[in-house]
Amino acid sequence: MPEQISVTANIIVKKNDGTDDSYTISRDRFSTPPVYVYVPFYDSQHPQYTREGYNLLGYRMDNVQTNPLIGVDESGTFVFSSSGTSTSRYYCQWQRKTYIISFDANGGTNAPAAQTKTHGTDLTLSNETPTRTGHVFLGWNTSQDGTGTAYAPGATFAVDAATTLYATWELLTYTISFDANGGENAPAAQTKTYGADLTLTDSEPTRTGYTFAGWALSNEAAEADYQPGDTYAGNGNATLYAVWAVVVSTHTLTYDANGGTNAPAAQTQTYSVEDQRSFTVTGDQPTREGHAFLGWSNTSGGTVDYEAGDTITAAVDKTIYAVWEKVRFTVSYNANGGSNAPAAQTKQKGVALTITDGVPSKQSSVFMGWATSAAATEAEYHGGDSFTTDADTVLYAVWGTHSIMSVFVIQDGEPVECDAYVVVSGEPVLCDVYVGGE
Repeated sequence: MPEQISVTANIIVKKNDGTDDSYTISRDRFSTPPVYVYVPFYDSQHPQYTREGYNLLGYRMDNVQTNPLIGVDESGTFVFSSSGTSTSRYYCQWQRKTYIISFDANGGTNAPAAQTKTHGTDLTLSNETPTRTGHVFLGWNTSQDGTGTAYAPGATFAVDAATTLYATWELLTYTISFDANGGENAPAAQTKTYGADLTLTDSEPTRTGYTFAGWALSNEAAEADYQPGDTYAGNGNATLYAVWAVVVSTHTLTYDANGGTNAPAAQTQTYSVEDQRSFTVTGDQPTREGHAFLGWSNTSGGTVDYEAGDTITAAVDKTIYAVWEKVRFTVSYNANGGSNAPAAQTKQKGVALTITDGVPSKQSSVFMGWATSAAATEAEYHGGDSFTTDADTVLYAVWGTHSIMSVFVIQDGEPVECDAYVVVSGEPVLCDVYVGGE
C-alpha cells in the first residue's frame, strides 16, 4: 500500500571556476518505494554553465570517469527507498573548442586541405602551397584582397576562430634580353609581365658591313621574327638575337699622279664583309717631266707605302698618290740688275754641270761671276766651273764698279768727244779708258 515518503534531493554542481552551484528539491510522495526525483542542472534560477573556449559536454558524478555522462539537457536522478535526504556532487565535463582553418587558392589551384585548430593552442599552418599559372605565390592573408593579416606557409596561427586564409599572388615578370649576335650596342634588357604585351625597344644594334634586319628567337635565323617596336606576347625569359643582312659594297682604288700625268685607271671591287676582296696595285706608272716614279703613298706628301703587285684591302674608297723623285734640275741665270743673262741650263741628277761662259752686261759695272744670293759681293762660280747641287737653282750675277774717262780732241777750238782705240793684231779695237777702276 502506498505510503507518504518525504524526500530532499541536494545536487551540488562543481563549476570550472572552483565554485559550487547547489540545487535542493524536496518532495512528498505517496508512493511505493522506490521514489524517483529528477533535479535539472539548470533552470531559470541556475543558467547553463559556460566556459570560454570550451564546450560543455555534460556532467559526471564525483568526476569519476567511469560514471555515466549526463548530458547538458538531462537531469540528475535521485532514487529514494524511504524518507530522507540525499546529496550528490556532479562535475562539469568540458571539451576544448576547435576551429576549422580553411585555405582558398584565390584564383589558383591545389589549395592545402583545411586544418583544425584547438582553442588556446597554436596551429602550425601547412607548408603546402597552391599554384597559379603566371603568378608567384606570396603567402596567405585573412582578406581576399590581401589587406588583412598575412601568414607564410608553416607560420604559427594563434587566432581562436574559424578562419579562411586566402592565397596572395604576384604576377610573374620575365627578362627579355637582346644579343647583338656578332654586332655591338645591343639594347638593354626589358622586363615583361605575365599576360601583358611588351613593346620591343626601338634601339638597334650595329655591325660593320651589315644592315640590321630585326630580331629572332634563334641566333642562326636568316629571317627576323620581330622588328623594333613590335608587340612581344611570349611569357617566359627569352633572348632575342639580331638578324643581319650582309651589305654588298662597291669600292674604288684611285691612282693620283700627284703632279704628273697618265695616272693608271682606277680599280673597282664589289664585295661583302663575309667575302671581302682586295686590290692588287697596278704595274702601270704615271709620268712627270724631270722626275722618276718611286711608288705609291697613302698621302700626297708621303713616302712609298705600296709598290706594283702589293695588296691593298680597303673597306672604303681609297686614293693612293704617286711618289716622285726629281732627276732633272734647272740652273737659271739672273743678270741681277744687268741684262743679257745667259740661257738656263739643265742639270741631270748626280752629273756635274759646267757653268756657262755667257756673260751678262751692265753699264758702268764689271761682271765678276755668279753667286746663289742676289746680295753676294763675291762670286761663287765662274764660267767653266762645275756645279754639282741637285736642285733647281738661280745664280745671280755679281757686279764690280769702275770709272770711264772719255777721250776728247780739240776741233775748231772746242773739245769733241771721240772713241779710243787700241791696235790689237794690227786691227783697231774700240775700248774704254779706265781711271781708278778695278
